[in-house]
Amino acid sequence: MIRRLHLGNFKAFAETQEAPLRPLTLIYGPNSAGKSSLIHSLALAHHGLLTGDLDTQRTEIGGESIDLGGFRQYVHRRDTARQVEWGVDLATTGAKDQLAELLAPVNTVSLRLTIGLGFLGEQLTLFGEFAREQGRQVGVEMCVILADDKPLITMSARRDGRFRIDRLDQAHPVFRRFVRGVIENSTYYQNVGDAEMQAAEAAIDELLPTFDVRRRGLVPRISLPGSAHEELAQALLSPAASGDRIENVRRTVALAAPRMLRDLINGVSDLVQGELERFHYLGPLRSYPPRHLAFSPHQDPNWHAGGGASWDVLRREDAVREAVNLWLGAEDRLRTRYRIETRSLYSWEGLVPHIELKLDEFANEHVSRILASLRETGQGEDALFRLRETEPGTPDWDALVDELAEQGLLQDEATPVLSEHVVSSAPQEGTDVVLIDLRTDTVVTHRDV
Repeated sequence: MIRRLHLGNFKAFAETQEAPLRPLTLIYGPNSAGKSSLIHSLALAHHGLLTGDLDTQRTEIGGESIDLGGFRQYVHRRDTARQVEWGVDLATTGAKDQLAELLAPVNTVSLRLTIGLGFLGEQLTLFGEFAREQGRQVGVEMCVILADDKPLITMSARRDGRFRIDRLDQAHPVFRRFVRGVIENSTYYQNVGDAEMQAAEAAIDELLPTFDVRRRGLVPRISLPGSAHEELAQALLSPAASGDRIENVRRTVALAAPRMLRDLINGVSDLVQGELERFHYLGPLRSYPPRHLAFSPHQDPNWHAGGGASWDVLRREDAVREAVNLWLGAEDRLRTRYRIETRSLYSWEGLVPHIELKLDEFANEHVSRILASLRETGQGEDALFRLRETEPGTPDWDALVDELAEQGLLQDEATPVLSEHVVSSAPQEGTDVVLIDLRTDTVVTHRDV
């Protein structure tokens, strides 16, 4: 679960601020205080995750309810030289498999992204750092993974769109625990001292420029070639050869580190992706369900944000509808006198096959009642004669039944049966949502409430 959201240089936010999140979070504040900015930043991240586009005007999840206007509009003060800061803190309890093992010493893991129009070039500044250059495409310029609020890995984008690992805090408890575990489990050495740790750090430092890290949607991903997997498996299954102790440590750590970094970077990205994929947005300007919702081909871009999808869930899901009705009517909750129900709606084209089928079944099953009815009314003498001479279920019988139906001779007998059949065989898509006023037992519109 996301515990905190970090946001800076985004719309109303200037300096990076953090907002704690709980299972139920209420945001209060005056107009233009930045309430919607928090939500819009999540919609932007969700959109970036799905499409990779961070210069969008409309988001996938926001439909017409959110208009970001592109990077030049949502960056603070419309200053394109600024970098939007976005990040989330997550509990490590959601980690699984190798990531859970790596993050065992910490309680939280964080992903912080810097979004802008730049990248790091190859020229160094006076302080020995790579200079930032202005580009043309909006993207993630920098990515930082933290554990318990301490930076673990810092990556920055380059001109070709790839990320390079700039910094790796090997003094962090996560890395120290990993290195010690690799040395003790893959070599004969059980007493790991400073010399072995320094050799391990040097081996990892040599590897950092070789990693291929790319942005997939919003989050970074690292991949290893197949040969690296094979060498790594071989190294982990057999102890290092005896000889130079420091060299054995360097070789062992150099083979194990790529997999560790892949599990860490990709695992944290998976955690963030899983949380963002759960995000649903219901906009402030929600639509009422259209008349005859069941027949509305109504999957427009605003279907989710405008509330149409929510009404459709109420229509289709009995359990959800009952839960909503519990909230509407329970004495310890809203205590209203309204209830949401469904009613059956049909198009004529959909009803004709049902009526024809049941009419044939009715005629075959109730021959004696049809004959008695025709005798009593004195109608259809010719049809009555032919009906006696015709074998039920044959084409001639079906044609005769159609003739009787056209003359209205079956209406009185068949109508109750047909009505019951239509109701019992109502297709699911032929239901509509209505609001019932329990005081008068009448259907009311949502504007009447």
